[in-house]
Amino acid sequence: MPLTHSEICDKLMQLDEVTLMEILEISSEDLVNRFQDLVELKRNMFEEDLEG
Repeated sequence: MPLTHSEICDKLMQLDEVTLMEILEISSEDLVNRFQDLVELKRNMFEEDLEG
């Protein structure tokens, strides 16, 4: 019997992030574009870490 959408998602959630990104063909650029709100929330941290 085929897996349901929910079952597939549950199984994908068990994978490590890098493997999941590779399977879904998601790039770093995709993530940054999709999560601009989180980038802004952590702006100070990024400024400190990325300076230099």
